[in-house]
Amino acid sequence: MKKYLCLWILSLLLPLGVLAQQTASGVVISGDDNFPIIGATVVCKENRSVGTATDMDGKFELNLPEGTKKLIISYIGMESQEVTPSVGMKIVLKSETEIIDDVVITGFQKMDRKMFTGAGTTIN
Repeated sequence: MKKYLCLWILSLLLPLGVLAQQTASGVVISGDDNFPIIGATVVCKENRSVGTATDMDGKFELNLPEGTKKLIISYIGMESQEVTPSVGMKIVLKSETEIIDDVVITGFQKMDRKMFTGAGTTIN
């Protein structure tokens, strides 16, 4: 009798655990051209192991643990955003650009002494 009572109570409490999860969904688009961003990362701020990536249409859907207050949306070359989770979000990511004045490129190559021809100078 105790087994049946425990199973009955467990079957009543099981749906409550499922209801405790939040669902967040939406689309991530580029602020420059309003195209969907494929592969943008959407993670829970409180628990970084809970996350997903956007699909070919920039859409995502994520089941969040209880108590989730913020989502972090990021993509390479775009500014990350923190948003409050909800259903049907539209997140616009802006480009993260930086202008560089000068670039210096230095090349080194390891060379055998036998292959080296020409003048060489050592500076101390």
